[in-house]
Amino acid sequence: MKRYASRSDEYLPSAYYNLKADLPDQPPPPLHPGTREPLGPQDLLPLFPEGFIRQEASLERFIPIPDKFMDAYAAYRPTPAPSSEWTSRSSWSASAIGRSRDAVS
Repeated sequence: MKRYASRSDEYLPSAYYNLKADLPDQPPPPLHPGTREPLGPQDLLPLFPEGFIRQEASLERFIPIPDKFMDAYAAYRPTPAPSSEWTSRSSWSASAIGRSRDAVS
């Protein structure tokens, strides 16, 4: 498979970072819109895949990225954004670019 990224695989992340693991207080569970009661995993199954529900309910700090997603991520990962040095060396600033885009739209 052709790779479009300019960096090697060592730069690809191997796990998702779960912010909930580091929060002092956990966010409240999602509520059912009709009953206003907390939703359980069985309530979410018609809407989301089981793996997604497990990931959202997990309190692990790092959740491994499945292999099939790693393959797709490696193949279609965009190249890194240009560094901010480019904007500091050029006569255009981020605000000037923003203003020019506002004028067009």
